[in-house]
Amino acid sequence: MQHRRLLQAYATWQVLRRLRRRAPLLIIAGKQDPLVGWENAQLLRDAASGPTELHVFEEGNHSCQNIPHKAMPLQFIFLSKHLHEGTV
Repeated sequence: MQHRRLLQAYATWQVLRRLRRRAPLLIIAGKQDPLVGWENAQLLRDAASGPTELHVFEEGNHSCQNIPHKAMPLQFIFLSKHLHEGTV
C-alpha cells in the first residue's frame, strides 16, 4: 500500500510540473475511485494556472465511468465553451 501511494505521489508531481501552461483544465473525479485518491483532483486544480473546473462525485469510480450520464455532459459543455472561445 505504501509503495502504491509513493507511485501516485510521483505521478501527481509529474503532472503538476506540466500544469504551468494556461490551457483550460477539466477535472472529474470520483470518491469511490480505487486507483487514484480524489484528493489528487484538488491538488491538480490548485496547481493549474489556467481556467479550471473541478467536479467531484461521491458515487463516482475511476474517471466516473460508472456515471457517464453525469460526467459526459460536463465534458461536452467544457469543450464547447473553450473551443468556442479558442482557448483549447
